[in-house]
Amino acid sequence: MTTTTETETGTFSALIDEAKLRSGRADRAADLIAYARSSMRECTVLARFQQNLIEGTFTVGSTIPHIFKRPVNMRQWQAIQYPYFDSHGQPVFVEEKRPSKFQTQGTDYWFYLTGDSYVFNGLAVGDLVKYAYHSYLTKLTYYSVIADRPARYIIESETWEYHADYIGNTELNDTGEAKVSNWLLFYWYDLILEGTLAKLYKTVGDTRQSASYALYKQQQKDLLAGESQVIVRS
Repeated sequence: MTTTTETETGTFSALIDEAKLRSGRADRAADLIAYARSSMRECTVLARFQQNLIEGTFTVGSTIPHIFKRPVNMRQWQAIQYPYFDSHGQPVFVEEKRPSKFQTQGTDYWFYLTGDSYVFNGLAVGDLVKYAYHSYLTKLTYYSVIADRPARYIIESETWEYHADYIGNTELNDTGEAKVSNWLLFYWYDLILEGTLAKLYKTVGDTRQSASYALYKQQQKDLLAGESQVIVRS
């Protein structure tokens, strides 16, 4: 009788399972979940990775100046293009400025953050504004029960397997994958795993901490060398 072994990888739940197994500390599952999320955040802010670039548009409504609510996972702006041109015929890209009496009385193009929203100055009703910003990764859920996982990536077959709720079309498949993984976890799984273990080992006084931390820092360098980054406009 042949037994088929399925090894899941590249997902948040698989990473937590492996971290529990390797550390022998299944009792610290909550800490491992927090450390994995923290490690992903640390790696996300190392550079402006192309995979985290979000592009979109908005149309100015009847309220002037225009108010744009900050997206939940927004990290920082890459560029904002107004539908105007400067004296040299170049598109107008606006910069963030602090509000002041001089600026609010002027006609310059600018914007600023207040509370959870951005205020854009110099626009007219109906203007279409193009923007691009860098995002943080969405926090993922740990599914301790394998049967509950929306999707699983299997090493042996190099394919995704889906929960019944996410079978039927490509859109459902994509939704299932997005609930359990992201580009950083999928392509740099071992990096996030070592970062997670290093944090746990430090907390519990495990002698393996130095080795895991060294691997984590080295693989961060590999991440920067291996992934494309967005060039910042000067």
